[in-house]
Formats: sequence, C-alpha cells, structure tokens
Amino acid sequence: MQGILDRSGGQKLYIQLAELIRGQIKAGQFKEGQLLPTEDNFCRSYGISKAVVRQAMMELAREGYVVKRQGIGTFASAPKILDGPVLWSSLTDRILDYGLAFETQVVHKALSVAPTEIAELFGKATEEQVFKLVRLRKVRGRPVLLETAYILSSLCPGLALDDLKSQSLFDLIEKRYNLRIHRVACAFDVTPLGEREATLLNVPTGKHALLQDQILYLPNDRVLGLIRSLCPSGDHRMTFEMTRPD
Repeated sequence: MQGILDRSGGQKLYIQLAELIRGQIKAGQFKEGQLLPTEDNFCRSYGISKAVVRQAMMELAREGYVVKRQGIGTFASAPKILDGPVLWSSLTDRILDYGLAFETQVVHKALSVAPTEIAELFGKATEEQVFKLVRLRKVRGRPVLLETAYILSSLCPGLALDDLKSQSLFDLIEKRYNLRIHRVACAFDVTPLGEREATLLNVPTGKHALLQDQILYLPNDRVLGLIRSLCPSGDHRMTFEMTRPD
C-alpha cells in the first residue's frame, strides 16, 4: 500500500484514506473484484484505528468503489454513475405516502457513552456524551424496523424532552436546534439479529436483517451523529429512481 496520511489536522484521516484507496482503484492498483487488504493491514500500514478504516470504507461503499461481502472481506468495485443531488426523506414521510398505519415506540432514550467504534466517528468529540435513542417502528401493529441513533448531546441539549414519537429526527434536529444537516453518508449490509434485536422485532434470533448506517454531517464536515437501522429480511424493499438530465 502506498501513500502518506497528513496528521496536521487539515483533513480528517478517514477522508484521506478514502482518497488514497479511491485513487488506487482508479489507477488499477486494485482491480475490480480484487480482495482489499484487511482492516488490520490498513491499520498497521497507516498507523490508524479500525474506526478510521471502517468510516473510509463506508464512504467508498456509498460511492460504489468497494463492496463488502459478509464473512469474506471487502472487494474493489467499479463505481456507479451518479448524476445530480442525492435526496433523502424520513421513514415517516415514506410510510405516510403509502397511507399505512404508522406507529413509533420509544424503547430507550438517555445520555450515554457511545460504543468505541461509533464514538471514534466524532473525532475530537470522542469524550463527549451522546444522546442514545432507540425507536421501534410498526406498520399495522407489526414491527418492521429498529432504529438506534447516537447524537452529540452538546449540540442538541434537551433532546430527551422533545417529542420523539411523532416527528422525524432529521426535522427535529434542523428546526428545533437550527442545525443544517449538510450531507448523509449511507452504508448497507446484511447481518444476523442478536437476541435483543430479534425480540423487539418479533422474529427468530439469528434471522438476517438489512442494516443501514447513516452518518450525519454538518456543513463544517463535523459528524453530528449516526443512525443505525435494522429491518428483517423480506420486510424491506429498496427502490431508486434515476432521471437523465436534459
């Protein structure tokens, strides 16, 4: 592996690492379908943590430069063509569009210390407390999605006192706390459900689920939070629409 990461603080390490790997894939140093080095190899080569490697891979996966295969590894990929802005909407909006009965159950809300993997996403804010919110989404009384959010509490004080059942977390953050979410980096994976998650979703332990991670960024590229969603397989369909520019 080639390249040097600048530790002067001018640019975050995961962004630099993503740029290096992206450049290597474009230059053909990693061929399409080639297995990339392991997280440990990247950590040793660049003197970085696994959290930095994982966030860089999430960025590259979102762009289509890598594909992760559960239990095997991460492979170089040919990026997909993407024209125009990426638009995102809340789960609430999408469900209401279909006229379905919609219910949110707040399972847990409290100040917390984020798991190490997630805490390191916040960079210099690693030692700050986060507000942890766990919500169970139901359609027609049936659990369809388990959502866990970690939001920097210093930027959204009092979030625990807000209405977290009937409104979008995105809208609440932007309107109540006047924070503009500049971009959302998404990554998808398939994972078996643990006992707690399976119980809440009313499915057998070990059933596979679609996992979606959304990293929320402010205009200064500071990470505001992470939202992790789990949807049992067979309960979720992803749809995309592409429009060719005139």
